Amino acid sequence: MKAFFSSLAVVTFAGAWIFTELEAEESTAFLRGLEASRAFKIQASRLVNERAQSTDVKSFALQMISDHEQIQEEIGAAVRAANTSMPQLKQADARQQASLLELNDLAGDEFDQAYLRTQLQTYLELVALVRSYAHKGRTDSLKDFARKELPMFERHLRMVQELSKPGKTSGN
Repeated sequence: MKAFFSSLAVVTFAGAWIFTELEAEESTAFLRGLEASRAFKIQASRLVNERAQSTDVKSFALQMISDHEQIQEEIGAAVRAANTSMPQLKQADARQQASLLELNDLAGDEFDQAYLRTQLQTYLELVALVRSYAHKGRTDSLKDFARKELPMFERHLRMVQELSKPGKTSGN
């Protein structure tokens, strides 16, 4: 009987350790995706002032910079509450780097359209990531953050979808 309880204790400990490791990996993947998206949105939006033509695109970009810089503090609080650390990204991923290079080579209406395409794609991905974590995440403070910020990210997605409609940004 003693051997049974010893075995049960080992299995329970191993199960808890595996669950903790899965939770940590899931949290790290969420934070890495969140930070990559946030950093890319800020970098791309900073190009708008010098390259964009549309005042609507310029206004959108200013709002993105402001909102994404503002939530950095909230992300930090959620990370501290989770007793983890924010992944440090050395550089944008290959797709993001290619998008930034493309944006650097464009101006005017071509820039506006390319910028909106990149924002639309990254918001679709970001909303899916945050929605998934809000529903299935295992770390409470990060899950609370995802639930709280999801409506803002969904609003940003709707804004970029509206701006992306044909003729919406041309010549204003």
